[in-house]
Amino acid sequence: MSRMRLPFLLAATLVAGLAGSAAAQGTACTTPNDPACNHLKCYQISDKPSTVISKTPIVQVDNQFGREVLFRLQPVLLCVPSQKACCNATGCSVANCRPNPVTAPGLPHFKCYKIKAKTCPNGDCTTLANFTKGKIAVNLLDQFGQELNVAVGKPVILCAPVLKQVVGVSSTTTTQTVPTSTTVTTSTTTLPCHDVAQPGTPPMCAGSCPPGSGLQCVFIPSAGTCNCEIPCAMQGTTCNNQFCPNATQQCVSNAVIPCGCCNLPGASCTAGSDCCSGTCNTPPGTCM
Repeated sequence: MSRMRLPFLLAATLVAGLAGSAAAQGTACTTPNDPACNHLKCYQISDKPSTVISKTPIVQVDNQFGREVLFRLQPVLLCVPSQKACCNATGCSVANCRPNPVTAPGLPHFKCYKIKAKTCPNGDCTTLANFTKGKIAVNLLDQFGQELNVAVGKPVILCAPVLKQVVGVSSTTTTQTVPTSTTVTTSTTTLPCHDVAQPGTPPMCAGSCPPGSGLQCVFIPSAGTCNCEIPCAMQGTTCNNQFCPNATQQCVSNAVIPCGCCNLPGASCTAGSDCCSGTCNTPPGTCM
């Protein structure tokens, strides 16, 4: 089967790898991060203005299979949280489904990009290499059955959490763009909100949120992910105690900071005003 057909086969189908128990039938999955909506159903999209093609890396990605750099981002799928009921002769019901091998939380929406990537065999990406087919094998178990010794090929899709607003039917796509840092591109684009921290370090969020939404790319402690949410700011005469872009920060109002993201104890600092406590131990430059 051709890899080029993958986005079309996934469109309007279930991504079983994120399977979980579905809730009662009839829920429209409109509530953000609804625990019952822990499957993803993906639809084909066309967003040509935001496609990026570069001769130099534009994104670095780290996971359990290693470190990679991406040279192409082409939007192809919109994946929405969904719930599942299994069908037989008596009808469709959650009770008809096999037991879940994993417990999955509620999911945000995802925008998925077809990618072109190379691996970083030495970890620092000073040397790049093509992927070796069949180098990694995994066993997979979900509600539809078990597969053994499945060969993991080259990466083809990158999905990022996305804020979605339904505005009706449109024949065109309008994309707010800003110049990228790459020197060779087919267009300009905004990179989605994502975690840019190095492996083994606390999450640090960066990226763009929908223009005019009033949201910023911040770290959500309860979800452990970066997302577009209400940022830390003054609200009238008090601090709204919302979210900050760094996992080592807290939105507070105190004698040092009227309202802002200050560093928690143990985080790096250069002055007392960087720290929620008001005290920076220098050297080595850590908040007390």
